[in-house]
Amino acid sequence: MPQTGMMYYAMAAAGGNAYIFGGVAASATINKTYRYDPATNAVTAMADMPMALRSQVALAAGDTIYLIGGHTAPGTPYNGTTHLLKYSISGDDWTTGPAMPFAMTWGAGAAYHDPAHGRVFYVFGGYNASGVIVNQSWAYTVATGTWEATDNLQTARRSHGGTIYRDTLLAVCGWGASFLNTVERGAIEPSVAERSFLRLYSDYGPPDTTLGVRLQALGDTLTYLDVQSYTPTLTELMPYNAVGLHSNYAYNDSVALGNVLADYVDAGGGVVPCHFSYSTGWNLGGRLMTGDYATIGVGTNTHQATTLGWYNSGHPVMSGVSAVGEYFAATTSFTSPDSVARWTDGRPYVAVSANQKVVGVNSYPGIFPRPERTGDWALVIRNALHYVSGLVGTEEFDPVRPALSVRLETAPNPVRRQVTVNWALPHAGEVSVGIYDAGGRLVRTLFTGRAEPGAGRASWNLADSRGERVASGVYFCCLDAGGRSVSSKLVVD
Repeated sequence: MPQTGMMYYAMAAAGGNAYIFGGVAASATINKTYRYDPATNAVTAMADMPMALRSQVALAAGDTIYLIGGHTAPGTPYNGTTHLLKYSISGDDWTTGPAMPFAMTWGAGAAYHDPAHGRVFYVFGGYNASGVIVNQSWAYTVATGTWEATDNLQTARRSHGGTIYRDTLLAVCGWGASFLNTVERGAIEPSVAERSFLRLYSDYGPPDTTLGVRLQALGDTLTYLDVQSYTPTLTELMPYNAVGLHSNYAYNDSVALGNVLADYVDAGGGVVPCHFSYSTGWNLGGRLMTGDYATIGVGTNTHQATTLGWYNSGHPVMSGVSAVGEYFAATTSFTSPDSVARWTDGRPYVAVSANQKVVGVNSYPGIFPRPERTGDWALVIRNALHYVSGLVGTEEFDPVRPALSVRLETAPNPVRRQVTVNWALPHAGEVSVGIYDAGGRLVRTLFTGRAEPGAGRASWNLADSRGERVASGVYFCCLDAGGRSVSSKLVVD
């Protein structure tokens, strides 16, 4: 770094780079901005901040990084400020937002994608304007530029960590009256809104409508956008819960499209690329095909009838799936360690990226119907869109007979000692509840036998069938009832 001994700065990731703002260097508060490119291991000085600040919160939304609060003195007193600064990544310039309705420094923050309102920032704790450690918590809606007070922390704290896992806000450790070793959890209530998905396509015409019909039956909406001669911006993608795409014609700019989709994932979105995105000549490019975003490699398109072979029945993407047929799929290989399904001829079918925000589907849902495209192909894509949106298989919905829905819930999640499994059945029948690892292997059977209609419950103490504690990682709780299968993802710490 150009500055020696920098500390108390703020940092945010956007567009594949890390941005560092302000802080203290050589016992002075500074106003410097730096961009770090991990691909080249290079640091570049960017436009200076409008003022020198330290101990502020930095959060990104699209092309803009927001600096929240902070203070100006290099040492004590720690008096929070009401500053809201906005840095434009593409313009490399700054604007000053209106003063916040509260003061903060040494606080924590996290970003959340609300189904109705888009990007929302949560900031909490820290010092107030008088230098007092507080338990305040605020939410900032980027689209409207408005602040709203939310439920306070139970314990006033500063210098703590903050993040959001699914719909749970976490405040981790820090300092109150003394060092804290506690983690507070606060539930975020997403706005009630339709789940909205975007379908990008580069094809000879609009995609098969089967997927849209299935999503609409679940109360979702699906919008189509032709990207044969146009590449959408991050701003255009952000209102959607997840984005799916396929091709049968070259994308307008495959690299630019892959890069903006990776930016969308970085901003909290999820992506489901389908074939021919994996076929040379029509393939997707850019960052989405590399690193922690990668799922399936680029190969040669093969016109060959095939059917569903091996698959992880405990994975939410395969929930309710029993048979799939296809004609168009690439001859390629998995580029993610989390393979979920293969075709009977050994080619990849479904894979999940290392960051769990991209699901690759080696199947063509486009304009040309084929008699070989049969079974649950649209259900797989619907499940994948829900999975990358964080809406994993907690319910199997029957659009024809909605009263016959089967529900499954697990809590807490992540789990450290024991998890409770709750289910609800519409009628009596044989039920099996089990825990499966990421490879689809049965770890432990929790319940098997006849269950009455209504609520049921089981628990898992994280032991396998031999009574030994399982390793940390991703597992799936799967319930089979009357020919229906639903699953819920578990993270064991």
